[in-house]
Amino acid sequence: MEIKSYLILVILLIYGLHTYFAYRLSRRRERKLKEEYEQLLESNLHFLTDISHEIRSSLTLIITPLEKVLDMKADDVMQASFDAMRQNSIRIINRLERLTDLKAAVDGTLRQPIEPVNASGSVIPDNRKRKEKKKRQESVLIVEDDMDILRYIESELNEEYHVYTALDGKDGLTKALQYLPDIIVSDIVMPEMDGLRLCKLIKKNINTCHIPVILLTAKTNMEQRIEGLEMGADSYITKPFNIKYLHTRIEKLIQSRETLRLKYTGKLDVVEDDIKVVTSNEKLLKRFNDKLKEHIENPDLNVDFISNELGISRVHLNRRLKEIIKDSPSNYIRNYRLKHAGWLLINKDMSIAETAYAVGFSSQAHFSVVFKKQYGMSPTEYMEMNRKTGE
Repeated sequence: MEIKSYLILVILLIYGLHTYFAYRLSRRRERKLKEEYEQLLESNLHFLTDISHEIRSSLTLIITPLEKVLDMKADDVMQASFDAMRQNSIRIINRLERLTDLKAAVDGTLRQPIEPVNASGSVIPDNRKRKEKKKRQESVLIVEDDMDILRYIESELNEEYHVYTALDGKDGLTKALQYLPDIIVSDIVMPEMDGLRLCKLIKKNINTCHIPVILLTAKTNMEQRIEGLEMGADSYITKPFNIKYLHTRIEKLIQSRETLRLKYTGKLDVVEDDIKVVTSNEKLLKRFNDKLKEHIENPDLNVDFISNELGISRVHLNRRLKEIIKDSPSNYIRNYRLKHAGWLLINKDMSIAETAYAVGFSSQAHFSVVFKKQYGMSPTEYMEMNRKTGE
């Protein structure tokens, strides 16, 4: 009887183990199939979004010229044909938006609504008088790897501005340093160096950080827009775009920079009430900068050193400076050294080592590391690029 009971127990145990392992194997197969399905779906969606990127770029060369033709007010028959073409182009854009929504849903994210919308996705003021304007003195650098779009934008802007062109971000950076344009219009997806990297380097370089940057892209996800703004972009325009909108953004950004320039050079007309009295903070910052300039070669130049020079306690000086510059005094001192180093590399016949020692770095290696972090390139690359552009 006991043998029979043990035998039944063994059979039940074997059955239980078999059932358990069969269940585990089934679950493993399900997980594997699910992973393969998700990979296939992601691959297909990635392919579709790449295709949509190409289609958006091509639509730019269809919708933008078409909107110009519509503004010309052709006869009723032609106007109806052009309008039908525009409406169908918009329909294609809406289909592409659904692809973006689908990918966002798969990724578990919600795409933020993209504003407005005429044929290009932007609200555009009337700018028909643009052709009546004389060619301006300002210059525009266009960075775009699609030759057709590059030539189209160039032809549109060439009537008003001096236009420079580049086919990728690396060439764009070289020409930005060479020509110092008043504004840069750049695509994002490009070989060699993309538009986000280009924008970051433009904004970090002391010679180009003042230049407004407009980024163009066929990708509509909000994450990339945010990333572009974090890199320092002044405006973000989605393809296909309205050429009048691009004209307006360029004009307004240049006007804004000119207003700031006039304000800080004292050439902007102001009423008496706008004239500010120099505050104690401004006086302190001037005294601090004077000491920086006087002792910049000193490797021991720091907040303690300057506080002794100014006869102010270190704690008090630290607190006051943080209120004024919104940054730590040590960062301010380092950036001041690097700014002067950049000027020396371009304007003085000095080696990297001599420049490093001239701005208070006791180690050339450390200077090179800190310089590259600030400017996005080594001191040698910075010097060669800027000296070439100056020749």
